[in-house]
Parts: sequence; C-alpha cells; structure tokens
Amino acid sequence: MTAHENIPADDAQAVLDDLNEFRQSIDNIDAALIHLLAERFKCTQKVGKLKAEHGLPASDPGREARQIQRLRALAEGAHLDPAFAEKWFNFVVAEVIHHHVKLATPATAPAPAPALAAATPAAAAAPTPASGPTPGDRRATVALPAHTAVAPVHPNPVHSDPAHPNPAPATPAGAARPKPSPTRPSA
Repeated sequence: MTAHENIPADDAQAVLDDLNEFRQSIDNIDAALIHLLAERFKCTQKVGKLKAEHGLPASDPGREARQIQRLRALAEGAHLDPAFAEKWFNFVVAEVIHHHVKLATPATAPAPAPALAAATPAAAAAPTPASGPTPGDRRATVALPAHTAVAPVHPNPVHSDPAHPNPAPATPAGAARPKPSPTRPSA
C-alpha cells in the first residue's frame, strides 16, 4: 500500500502535482542554501588567511555573541525558531574556526579539534544592517529573485577535509553524508 492510495482517485493526481511542486521548491531552496554557504565559506577563508597572516586568534567570541543576537532577532522576524538559528550559527562557526586554525597551524603540526563557541548573547545591541556595499567594500552580496531556478549543487571546495569530525551531524540521523571531492583545491 502506497501513501497516495488513501487519497480519493479524483484528488490523487492534483495532490501529487502539488506535492511535487512543493518538493521542487524545497530542492531549489536547498541548492541556493548550499551555494550561499559556499560563498560564505569563501569569505571566511579570506578572514582566516588574514587572521593567520597577522597572528590573530581563530575565534572572536565577542563577534560571535553579537552575531547570535543579530541572527536570533532576524529569525524571530522571519517566524523561524531563534534557537534553531543559533544552533545553525554555532555549527557553522565551529567549522569556520576549524578552518581558521588549520590555516594558522604549520603543515607539520596537527590542527586542534574545534570547539563550539559559547552560546551566550552579548549585552551589546546588535548592529543595524548596512544599507548596502560602498565603493571598495569587499563584502559579498547575494540576491535571489523569487521563483528563480538554481543551478545544480556542486561540492564546496572549502569542505575538502573528510577526516574532520564535525561537532554536530549536518544530515538527519541515518542519512548518508555526501563525500567531498578530494580533487577540488581549497579556496
């Protein structure tokens, strides 16, 4: 017995069509998220290289606390669970710190395992969003028009370290994790 056998025959095709349309939208959004994360990690790699060149620490707890506060407020405004947004951010920051430590560590020494940032919001107010990039601004800006089809997902070269143990699973329990391509160079 399949799931659609419980639907009256005259409604079955319409329900399946709607389901497929919703799933296609979800697939497009997932692809956009992967591409946005790849762009984010390209920027954080540049930050990591800059920090390594100048002997700055891989982690910035003050910035992380301000970002948590800012993202929790954005999540509330978007009707998304702020705790989920914070968990997502902590997961991403742990991966970023791992890469920053790796960039700052000589090739002969093993990189220490990443630690999750403390999830304590700073008392300082969240920064107001900028009105947009100014001349010479190196920030990435990405705008995705509504109903835009997204190109197929490609592996992120930043995540080419299959031996790195992530601090939390990136996929649902029991789901297979995609293998990163070992032939792609790091950004």
